[in-house]
Amino acid sequence: LSIIQRGFFTYICSGRRSLERARLTMSKTAWKASNENVEMGTAELAVEARRLEMEEKVRKRILRIFNKRVENFETERQFNDYLERVEEIIFNLTNGNDVAETNKYIDEYKTLNQASINFNLAKKADEDRQRSESIAA
Repeated sequence: LSIIQRGFFTYICSGRRSLERARLTMSKTAWKASNENVEMGTAELAVEARRLEMEEKVRKRILRIFNKRVENFETERQFNDYLERVEEIIFNLTNGNDVAETNKYIDEYKTLNQASINFNLAKKADEDRQRSESIAA
């Protein structure tokens, strides 16, 4: 991010006091330029923040379904192709591309792979539990 963009981001995330701190770190020219475009920059950053929040929700939902691991595949290439397909699904849902077709694919995948999905979810929960117990110990 440029200094100006960081100033806008600081303003959105932390309020007016942080904007004053950001102003102090900017040159006079950069501050003047940022003030001239503050409404446009703030709006753009707000839209981007909403888009990222939506992508995060979609990503969490999809990764709970598409949760295979490298050991579930014969080759690393197959695993990489699987990961690429998962990212394509996330991209389509986040950006509104072929949403109906993508959701149909997700439903079919869930139906065909429900046992492995549940197994991998249970395995991840067990690993997370063991990790948190080892940290606490």
